[in-house]
Amino acid sequence: MRNFILLVNPFVYDVTAYDCWSKPKGLLELGAMLKRFEFEVELIDCLYKEDEDMTVFAASDPNIEKSTFKRFGTGRFFRQQVAKPDFLKGFPRRYYRFGFHPDLLRRKLSRLSEKPLAVLMTGIMTYWWRGVRDTIAIVKESLPDVSVVLGGIYPSLLPDHAKENSGADLVVAGPVSKEKLLAILTSIGMKPSDGAQREKPKNEFYYPYEKATYGVVSTSEGCYRKCSYCASQTLRPKFIGYDINRVFAEIAQLSKRDIVDFAFYDDALLYQKEYRVVPLLTKIANALPELRFHTPNGMHLEMIDAHIADLMKTCGFATLRFGFETSDPDLLSRTGNKLELGRFEEKINILKKAGFSGDQIGIYVMIGLPGQSIKGVEKSLAFVRNCGASAHITEYSPIPGTPEYTKALRAGPNDFAADPELQNNSLLPLRDPVFTFDACNSLKNLCYADRKY
Repeated sequence: MRNFILLVNPFVYDVTAYDCWSKPKGLLELGAMLKRFEFEVELIDCLYKEDEDMTVFAASDPNIEKSTFKRFGTGRFFRQQVAKPDFLKGFPRRYYRFGFHPDLLRRKLSRLSEKPLAVLMTGIMTYWWRGVRDTIAIVKESLPDVSVVLGGIYPSLLPDHAKENSGADLVVAGPVSKEKLLAILTSIGMKPSDGAQREKPKNEFYYPYEKATYGVVSTSEGCYRKCSYCASQTLRPKFIGYDINRVFAEIAQLSKRDIVDFAFYDDALLYQKEYRVVPLLTKIANALPELRFHTPNGMHLEMIDAHIADLMKTCGFATLRFGFETSDPDLLSRTGNKLELGRFEEKINILKKAGFSGDQIGIYVMIGLPGQSIKGVEKSLAFVRNCGASAHITEYSPIPGTPEYTKALRAGPNDFAADPELQNNSLLPLRDPVFTFDACNSLKNLCYADRKY
């Protein structure tokens, strides 16, 4: 028997979900770590929109909507409308299971070359916990005597809820180091061989998608800021920069598989840029000029200068996203004060001088923050537009353990601590009487009316 471990990324339930360069980065890093310790690893990613088996399965079931492929490798997941939970009965949105059909997951589990020694699963969003629960139930049904270990953001933020509701044999909170990983495997009865405990010296990474339309990379983990709505400090309390040579090697290797689009997953890509992103982009500009890059997690606009703007343009950055949230001075100060309002247009002009269009420069404007008003959001959208950039609305999601979570819990009409699904950003109208369904739609229409990109 091989030292074989199965990794699983579960399907999800939601009113909306989109593959905006979405990969289970933590699970992939865990796979790389296991390979370095000489484990055999396989991945079942239930959100893999390019999966051939699911494509065939969906073709035989008219109730399943096929995945789609849009610009820069993004697209829509497979989805099937399902019954809503009781608390969503009156909500005017359809409810879907995104990703693999449960029967296809059962089929994939039955076709494994051998029984795994353990199943390691991730839970990404707290409000996707029902998908985690149902995926684990299928895994345990198919592999009844194999331990299921659950890690990721969901159990890290809500460990008690995950222990009580997920069905996992072991729930792991927080980052997983190599020492912690070996301790976890030992605790569930595995006895790694001597070889499995000796880390290989080579820089191995794990990206097992045969038909991937994009790659995901990080130059660091954690963030130097402490924004009141963000859980980065809880999930990754220390900012750690990665070896740029290793990051470049990953990008170069994926580019050999004809992958052109890459998304940076950093929470603070431009922090200490002279040590990481500048030398990385310099190497890319010299060796891999044909690639495109995207920053869905958002960068810090305060870090922009002429040199980094020119480098990003040279390296083919196609979609720039920056965290901003609001132009309300009081709310801006309360949430983190990412950038002085008086310097906003200056930074946008630096990017434009480097050759980026206003449509490429996307600014995240948050709606639904506790105490925020419709008029305040409208002013923020107008501020971004008048500075020559494109606003992108993001609904506020109350994240456990953050200061804004406590404010939202006190102010809201629903107990979203009891059911994490109510923490979903798309369910903002159920939590905030100001940001109703119609109000949110009106703000989005205002935001996207003149969007070109």
